[in-house]
Amino acid sequence: MGTTCTPSNSERRAERAISALSEVEAINMAGLRYVNRLSDHLFVLARHLNDNGAADGANR
Repeated sequence: MGTTCTPSNSERRAERAISALSEVEAINMAGLRYVNRLSDHLFVLARHLNDNGAADGANR
């Protein structure tokens, strides 16, 4: 029996928090892009480690 890897929502929460902050403060948009791409990468990595998402219900 293999183990499953579940993508974390903390990266998405960070992305939303930075986006909300950008509405009230001037921020470096490169940071937002970086967090977005990091979030995407970690999500894809988690699905790959989870037998390409076979056990996460997204492919049903």
